[in-house]
Amino acid sequence: MEDKKRMVGSYEITGSFRIGGRELLLGIDEDRDGDEKYICMYEEKDGGISSRYTGCVVSDDYLEIVGEFGRRIAADAERLREEAAEIGADDDNTVIPASSCVPLGNDTDLNGKVVVIKDKMLYPEYRRADRQLFLVTGGFGASPHPHGRAVFAVNLYSCKTSRLDRSIIAGEIRQEHMPKWAKTRAKLLSHALGNVNTFSFGEYSFCPYRRLREAESTVEYILSHSSNSGNISAPYTHNDFYRKASDDMCDLFVCVETGRLYIPAENELFVWNGDIGDPDVEYIRGTVEQKRCVGAER
Repeated sequence: MEDKKRMVGSYEITGSFRIGGRELLLGIDEDRDGDEKYICMYEEKDGGISSRYTGCVVSDDYLEIVGEFGRRIAADAERLREEAAEIGADDDNTVIPASSCVPLGNDTDLNGKVVVIKDKMLYPEYRRADRQLFLVTGGFGASPHPHGRAVFAVNLYSCKTSRLDRSIIAGEIRQEHMPKWAKTRAKLLSHALGNVNTFSFGEYSFCPYRRLREAESTVEYILSHSSNSGNISAPYTHNDFYRKASDDMCDLFVCVETGRLYIPAENELFVWNGDIGDPDVEYIRGTVEQKRCVGAER
């Protein structure tokens, strides 16, 4: 039985390559005249259901389109390589095997744990630690002896929340196998997520973390251990920030959307690149005062 041809409009798809979360297509329409006989384009799935086609390039020259197809694969591969390099050293972002995890059993409680997605559940280009590590925040599938499979979790690198299926989780990562960047991110996000002290500022959520230590409080030290916030783009004034924070004593704040520490300066927020340390006790969720607050809200 002859295989059914894959068609996009009037174009027969004769070549495809999936990379970077989308599929690159090469198509031909033998009946089309002019300079649109061959096409190269991306197919992206919206919600895994409907398709949209982007980056369409047409030509009457087959070799030109094949060349474009090859150049796009090379460009996407380089983009993914650069993305991985931003995270850290190669040995700090390699694939995490199941042997690095505490095995997942039916009685395992995943809430608040850092879990690993099975590498075979990811496309080859995404089989690395930043795509595998998630901090579990809830869901019926996160409880021991679960009555469902949904596990809600935050990716430790992107800080985006996802709905996972319990069956794709290899288990909780063993501390000795967790990359350094992931330990830092997990510590900060675990502190901020669900913390009663978390507040909104513009499009972002922040949580007080700690005051600067005496040795960190000099202007020279702060300047050498902070940098431009870059990915925080919000109208900012120092007074407005602390008014929202309702605490003018704290110096370092966790941003939930980026998983990083920030220090408010006079005209902008700066990323804190120094030691994250431990949160001050009054900012830790679950203290007696905070439990009373939560109980009162209920």
